[in-house]
Amino acid sequence: MKILSAQKSKSIAEENGWSLEFANGYVKGEISRRSSDKLSSYFMVGLDDYSLGYRAGYFERQIPASARLEARATAERRAENTHAGAAAASSAAAPFNQGFAY
Repeated sequence: MKILSAQKSKSIAEENGWSLEFANGYVKGEISRRSSDKLSSYFMVGLDDYSLGYRAGYFERQIPASARLEARATAERRAENTHAGAAAASSAAAPFNQGFAY
């Protein structure tokens, strides 16, 4: 079981860009929620990556598939427009900044 959760943690961390500690906490929190364990006070107030991940897994928020697809499409559009938008923004900023003097 521990090997499976370690593999799951690693794949979740790579997939979402999380730290390995956050992903480990997430998997442990998910397991605790499914087995109806009580949330300890350490995990309620802890601010380290493991505790934050634990709470994220324990208090799982369901995100509809349509919202995930929309967020992915928005990120892809942002990535595509980064280079073209950067040049346009830098050329437009110079005249705008020159018009104001205090």
